[in-house]
Parts: sequence; C-alpha cells; structure tokens
Amino acid sequence: AKAWRSQAAFLQRHGRLSVQVTEMFAAHGLGRPYRVELTLEEYVEYARTNHVDWPFYVWERNFTGPRQRLLDDFRSPGFMDDDLYDVSPEIREFLPLSCHLFVLVGGRRTGSNMHKDPKWSSAWNTLLCGRKRWVMFPRDVPAEEIGALAGDAYKDGGPQRS
Repeated sequence: AKAWRSQAAFLQRHGRLSVQVTEMFAAHGLGRPYRVELTLEEYVEYARTNHVDWPFYVWERNFTGPRQRLLDDFRSPGFMDDDLYDVSPEIREFLPLSCHLFVLVGGRRTGSNMHKDPKWSSAWNTLLCGRKRWVMFPRDVPAEEIGALAGDAYKDGGPQRS
C-alpha cells in the first residue's frame, strides 16, 4: 500500500476518517450495539498517550462510504487470491464481508489473547510501523497445553498452572 508507506502518509490520506474503536451495548442489553468511533488522527494521539493495560484498537469491518478507501489502497498478495468466501454467492451471503475482512490499527499493548481462529481461516497482515510478535505452534499441539481454550486463553481467568 503505497499510501501507507509511513504513519504520516497514512494519516495524510486517512486521518479524518472515522473508524470504530469499540461497541457499547444499551444497559438493558436489547438492540444493536452503538459504534464508538474516533478519527484516525484522534486514535493515533490516543494510542501515543494512553497508559492503560488493555487499550482500545481500531477494528474496522464496515467499508461503506469513505471507509471504502481503506480497501482501495491495497491488494492481498497473489498467493492469497483463492478465497473460500468467493467460492459461491451462497457462501458470500452466509459469511458477509463484516465476518472476515477487517482493518486493524493498534498502538502499544493492543492485540489479542492467545487463541485459535474460531473460523479456522487464514489471514495476511501488513505492518505500517512498529513490530508485531507472533507465536505459532504445530497443529498437533492440543489447545489446552498452550492455554488457547475455546478460542480465548483468558475466557475463564487465564491459563491455570498446576
């Protein structure tokens, strides 16, 4: 993504774009969640200055209107062109873009807990700046041995030590 060659270039192109940082549900628990949004400029400032243990990060999956430009900026690598979601219109309808296509932006201390992808899918990632650390295990290692229980290692308070 040439428009993403640096954080400054990314913000010059997308800084005023509003993106989702979390969802809030009504106290009564009914209805759709409310999207909480920041512009990317506001998010970068938040990410630079916060000191919380689990900060928000952008998890955008709605690419209507001006957010479509995020997807227009890049193409997936050629070896990722075979996409299960494109096999048939029925699969695409059953699993809409909002289920498998995301743009994530995070600062320090953002990311996910150890997990197995609940959809058993593949992903490709790009990194604008900073670094991302991955831990991968052979397929035959039981999830329980690495603390990745039911898709979320910390669902029940984290891995238990004997």
